[in-house]
Amino acid sequence: MVLAERADDLARLRSLLDDARQHRGSGVVVSGPVASGKTELLNTAADEAVKQGATLATALCFPADKTTPLGMFGQLLLDCPLATQTRRRAIELLAEARARIHNGDLASEHVQQVSTAVAHSLCSLLTDLATHPLLLVVDDAQYADVPSLQCLLLLVRKIRWTPVVLAIGRTTPVREPHPLIQAELLRQLHSHRIRLTTLSETGVAEVIAARTSTGAADALASSVHSVSGGNPLLVRALLEDQNIAGRTTAKPDNRPGVAVGESFEQAVISCLYRSDDIARTVAYGIAVLGDGPDLGILSELTEFGPQVASSAVQRLDEAGLLAGARFRHPNARAAIIKSLSEKERATMHRTAAQLLHHRGHEPSVVAEHLVEAGDAAAPWAVPVLQQAADQALRDDRPQQAVRYLEHARVLCTDERARAGLLGRVANIEWRLNPAAVLRRLDALTSAMRSGLLDAERAASLLGHLLWHGYTEEAVEVATALQKRAADPEWSEEATTAWRSLALWFPSILGRLSTRFAASPAPAGAEPRHRAAEALHAVFTRGTDADVITAAEQVLRATRLADNTVDAICTSLYALVYSDRFDKAVPWYETLQDEASQQDAPGWQALLHAAGAEIAFRQGDLGTTEYRAQAALRYLAGSSWGTAIGSPLGSLVLALTAMGRYGEASDLLEQPFPAWLLHTRAGLPYRFARGQYNLATHAFHEAIADFRACGDLMTEWRLDLPALVPWRSSAAEAYLQLGQRSAAKKLAAEQLARCKQPRSRSRGVSLRVLAATSDPRHRQKLLREAEAVLQSCGDRLELAKVLTDLSAARRDADRVGQARSTVRRALLIAKELRAEPLCQRLLPQPADDVTVHTRRIPKSTVGAGSLTEAEWRVARLAAQGHTNTEIAGKLYITVSTVEQHLTRAYRKLNISRRTELPARLRKEIGAPMSVG
Repeated sequence: MVLAERADDLARLRSLLDDARQHRGSGVVVSGPVASGKTELLNTAADEAVKQGATLATALCFPADKTTPLGMFGQLLLDCPLATQTRRRAIELLAEARARIHNGDLASEHVQQVSTAVAHSLCSLLTDLATHPLLLVVDDAQYADVPSLQCLLLLVRKIRWTPVVLAIGRTTPVREPHPLIQAELLRQLHSHRIRLTTLSETGVAEVIAARTSTGAADALASSVHSVSGGNPLLVRALLEDQNIAGRTTAKPDNRPGVAVGESFEQAVISCLYRSDDIARTVAYGIAVLGDGPDLGILSELTEFGPQVASSAVQRLDEAGLLAGARFRHPNARAAIIKSLSEKERATMHRTAAQLLHHRGHEPSVVAEHLVEAGDAAAPWAVPVLQQAADQALRDDRPQQAVRYLEHARVLCTDERARAGLLGRVANIEWRLNPAAVLRRLDALTSAMRSGLLDAERAASLLGHLLWHGYTEEAVEVATALQKRAADPEWSEEATTAWRSLALWFPSILGRLSTRFAASPAPAGAEPRHRAAEALHAVFTRGTDADVITAAEQVLRATRLADNTVDAICTSLYALVYSDRFDKAVPWYETLQDEASQQDAPGWQALLHAAGAEIAFRQGDLGTTEYRAQAALRYLAGSSWGTAIGSPLGSLVLALTAMGRYGEASDLLEQPFPAWLLHTRAGLPYRFARGQYNLATHAFHEAIADFRACGDLMTEWRLDLPALVPWRSSAAEAYLQLGQRSAAKKLAAEQLARCKQPRSRSRGVSLRVLAATSDPRHRQKLLREAEAVLQSCGDRLELAKVLTDLSAARRDADRVGQARSTVRRALLIAKELRAEPLCQRLLPQPADDVTVHTRRIPKSTVGAGSLTEAEWRVARLAAQGHTNTEIAGKLYITVSTVEQHLTRAYRKLNISRRTELPARLRKEIGAPMSVG
């Protein structure tokens, strides 16, 4: 066993034994912090002495020995190799001494507990035994009983000229239990004292090298010393943890190369067990209060005076457990906390909470102790927990806020206040995961029925119920809100609830038993009231300067929070559906930055969903895809509830516009909430499905989707082209079916509804109307659409307009302008990765497949009909081109080629590439060159 940095101390013990051989007896005290290596040093010296012919007798003291008269001295005496008669005499003397010991306070050092005659007789038995060197070792002498110490003091005086060495090991206590005896004992030992300290970093490296290697010592010494404070017991425990970590997947500490595990934690508890009661209690106090506690608070908590508490901190620091008043490693504190019983831990936390509260500490500090205390039902506890929750939210710690409010509910005795706390918990949980609110809905609904919820909490409950599709309960809560609309405290919430239903869940309105006229939001109303009014105005009377101003005022004056996120998103949508992307984009970016700095997946998902809608309306397909996928990534499908229609619809629109029909189809085949299609969030989803059907030539299905959107929007009085331009999309489907008059009627109706001269909706309407018009008017309409879309920034729609304009110019024999326009359109389409549009714009390759020049009726090409993109790819594949060559010719990705071929095989009812030429010849009824 390596005794790092103990060579000089061991040499002193050897020197004393050498003196004893010359009949110069002595005593020595080996002292130091707990677990600093005293026992190890004494055992090493004893082993060497025995090997050199010395006689050894030992006594090990325990805390219980303090009340056992002559327990330590009797143990030491009877451990000697006494002759039978001498041993009998020793036992008789010990019994006589114990019988005569004063029956008063056995811990008193002011009374001579053992008669002088008996004490001399006991000591003489030891000194008479010493015909050759005798080593007497007493370890942990701080626990020795007073009679034994008194005999030991007499023995020290008698061994001066005998071959006896008395070695006493003791841990330096916080408060000396027997100061008079200890002082006299140390005086008699003639300066023979060895004071041990914890190991230096060099000493730690020496221990590590002896157990592993020099290289490992160099790598680990600094970190191990930092965690252990050089305490030999803790050093060895850490090395054991390293061995375990090397064989398993134990998580390393943040210090490089150090694993802190069970061995270290057990060693910490061992140190605590070996410490005196004061040090142990103070260690518990620091563990409960946290690192670096106020000395006054620590003193009151442990019921020791400040000076004693300070001395205990110093002893724990000397032992390597603390650095100052802080544990060197969080596992040490955790282990100590764990060692307390539940009752002890709760009591200390309860006391700590009271002390900290009365001294004016931060609510968050007090709240931690209240939670850990469990049932600390002081009258000030609930308000403190609520204040702590407020601070946790300001510090972006929502989970901590929920923890505090949940405990406040446990302590609160007022049913109305408890219901309010539950509503607040639900709102905070929503920002983390809306699905978590599901387990709260029954209790909140029950509280609503009992009249325990205030207006704000009732309105929040309505939102949660609708989000998750609990329509029956939502109708009940909405009806209750309306019935109390005359109450001034409920009026604003009832109005906002009515507007929210009209905007997001209009199908619910028809099921309400009462109706009322929504009054304007008064000056100074809550942001959610003003935001709902602004968006409602967009849908009912259209966009004007007042609406834009109102929405921006809410955004400018409102910080993201649990009770404002709805108002913020509503205001943002007011700008979006006003076609004011110039204002919506900066606000979205600002809000997303703010949300990303907080622990709020729900908020980020909502904002990403709004951002995806904005990006698509700007024609930015890649950004639309990214934001929609981010929204769906931040919240799982079950957490989205009925609101999933927005991000899902945006993603399908983007994938469809990029020609990734397989991915779009997979999304549309996924199950969705049954109530989705009866909400406004269902409109983007149904519209996106219609666009997919339109792109894949399922024209009748597309019309059905677009018409369904129109029927609902008309019924709900939300027939706004900026929300869903269903008429122009239906018109495009009718055009594909050759029904020009029906298409023209719808396009004209939509254009008439576009009040803003420079809106995206107007640009889209003009493009579709142009497609239904005669050639003489087509270019004029398209040039106007071009100007409108350039000003509002929708590049995808602009590329479509330019595509149509190039065809119109070509038909008018303006070939040069047509080519220039095509180049512009193609450049935009490529940047947007709008591959179907690119394929429309690309010229036929010179070496393209030779086929019959007549157009192939789509209804005759396989069971499902090939799209134009699939037909192009299939022809080149049949000709023998590789996927990479096809991708290069058509300016698409290899992945897209593979997707087109997969769908073509399915539609043509073939299974391999080599079957393509024959199948295509059969379908078109003409020979095909494959060469």
